[in-house]
Amino acid sequence: MRRITLLRSAIVASLFLPVVALAAMEIVQQPDGVWVTHGDDVYATGGQVTLSEPVRGDVFVMGGTINEKARIGGDLFAAGGTVTVDGNVLGDLRVTGGSVFINKEIGGDVIVAGGNLIFGGDAIVGGDVLIAGGVVTVDGTLRGDLSVHSGDVTVAGSVLGDTDIRTERFTFTGQLQGDATLSAEQWYVGDKARVSGVLNYWQPSGERDFTGVARGKVTYDPDLQRKERSPKAPLVAVGAIFAAVSIFSLLSGALLIALLLLATKTFFRDAAKKLRAAPGLSLLTGFLYFLLTPVIVLIFFLTIIGIPLGLLLMTGYVFSVAFSKPLTAIVLAKWMEGSRGKPLHGVLVFLLSVGILIILKLLIVVPFLGWVLMLVAVCGAFGAVAMTKFEKFKKIR
Repeated sequence: MRRITLLRSAIVASLFLPVVALAAMEIVQQPDGVWVTHGDDVYATGGQVTLSEPVRGDVFVMGGTINEKARIGGDLFAAGGTVTVDGNVLGDLRVTGGSVFINKEIGGDVIVAGGNLIFGGDAIVGGDVLIAGGVVTVDGTLRGDLSVHSGDVTVAGSVLGDTDIRTERFTFTGQLQGDATLSAEQWYVGDKARVSGVLNYWQPSGERDFTGVARGKVTYDPDLQRKERSPKAPLVAVGAIFAAVSIFSLLSGALLIALLLLATKTFFRDAAKKLRAAPGLSLLTGFLYFLLTPVIVLIFFLTIIGIPLGLLLMTGYVFSVAFSKPLTAIVLAKWMEGSRGKPLHGVLVFLLSVGILIILKLLIVVPFLGWVLMLVAVCGAFGAVAMTKFEKFKKIR
């Protein structure tokens, strides 16, 4: 009988976890990702995420492959393996990824870090552009300043502001209408390349003739010489990208914690009580939830009439995996509040939850023991949430 109850709790958790705090958020399962909408802002995550509907506010998105195809009224913050921007962004763009393709208009500034960065021929950036990457190609129009630190840079488009490029290989066939500071080990300057302002440059072979290319004053500046790259440079770049993704993930988790705390009154407190009263049972229920839900989804998908329910279960499961750490952090914070015997101010509960979230994220870098501790914490918290939701579901019935 207890096994049946545990299984029911796991199933009910996958059905109802997505509707916790719907008063503050709208959870939407897309074919290739999960959207969390709060006001005009959108938070999306998934293996593949496609943004195809207009958004009035800001967009925060993380995923393996990100395709932005709609108009965004605010800023776009994206972190993924491959990020493609095929829709206009009226605000700023902040991107980190392995490959980044920008093909439409960006109204504000752009900061990009990644391996392969391409501004397509239709790309227009209204503000300044700051780039750190491996291979950078600019085919579009940049109306502000351009600053690039990269291994390989190609400028075939137009930069209306000032330009500062430090690279190993520089291919220049475009138009630089402001002042330019260019430093490269290897150069290729095409017949149509033009610099309208002052040009300061460096190359290993010394001075070169820029007749027909530069209209302003030309200065060979040895102080621009690139220093020998440290063997640790690639590791530093990877570390910087990892840090950016981690900060983005932490901020997203903190925001989700705040929304859930504001939208719920006693649910997480009740779940913490359940965890305190039956820790072993909570752990087992959570483990069964994560283990059996994919199997149940697969079984439903094998039957035509079960596909809608399978989709609903999958929605809950994807949501719970994507936001497992913030939810666990809230339950553990409420558990600590209950163990104290006195209620904490809401701000303190939020700060405590964020602190626990940071600890859970740090456990990932601790081999084996850290993973085990995180698994126990997540399974215990989700088991308590599942049983609490199941009890409330029985009362409704």
